[in-house]
Amino acid sequence: MSGIWSSGGNVGTAREGLSSGGNIGDAFCAGGYNGARVATTEEYNGSTWSYGGNLNTARANFPGGGTPENAICMGGSPPSGKSAVTEEYNGTAWSSGGNLNSARDTLGGDGTALNAICMGGILSSEAVVKYTEVYNGSTWSSSGNMNVARAWLAGGGNGIDAMVFGNDITSEEFNGSTWSYGGNSSVSRFRLAGGGGSSNAIAMGGYYGSNSTLTEEYNGLSWSSGGDLNTARKNLGGDGNSQGAISISGTSGYSSSGTPSGYSPVTEEYINSVDGGCIMI
Repeated sequence: MSGIWSSGGNVGTAREGLSSGGNIGDAFCAGGYNGARVATTEEYNGSTWSYGGNLNTARANFPGGGTPENAICMGGSPPSGKSAVTEEYNGTAWSSGGNLNSARDTLGGDGTALNAICMGGILSSEAVVKYTEVYNGSTWSSSGNMNVARAWLAGGGNGIDAMVFGNDITSEEFNGSTWSYGGNSSVSRFRLAGGGGSSNAIAMGGYYGSNSTLTEEYNGLSWSSGGDLNTARKNLGGDGNSQGAISISGTSGYSSSGTPSGYSPVTEEYINSVDGGCIMI
């Protein structure tokens, strides 16, 4: 049975291209863009967002993972160029971690400050890449390349069990060293959010022809439709898995000049009913 999205508390600073992680009762978001790059961090307790410590490097279009007590973010686009910067959050302040080997933005990633993964993205040369890096709490090391070069993608998991999807109909699963193809999604969308490992991933929102409410769940073999988001958004944040997830902010449109507009403060929470009971992460 597919899950249902319900409204949570609005973020204090609406934005797109933000880093995020966590679950329904314990989440964070950081950075992003709302006319300018922001360094703002917010923490979620299951009902309301409160401001935490600012990032050291304001940037957008970068992933993250973990909870406010053990979070990580990496890469992205500061006001100029691409970033290799990693930051770790302890619930109060961000500190510098080991730099990525390849500076890039619009990449995917997830994990915690002790065990993280990032993949794909766009280099300073504007090349879209297949690169994967894994983090051990202090340094990033290169691992097996994805089969498909992707940017504006989403992913979930960590350095030993991960999933990647978006900007192509294919999805890929990571076993700690190599990527293999998983089941195909129903559409090829980009600027989406998601989370989960190779047996319980979730994909939400994004863009394919227009802003999307589409949610899909992955069971290790194939994707199936989940409950639609209540608010169609792209460049949103989010994390979790097919049993329970959170979606955060994003943008609901573009102006006639092509610049982002309609920054959404919306948070939505996903609960999937399994065997008659509700399971939340």
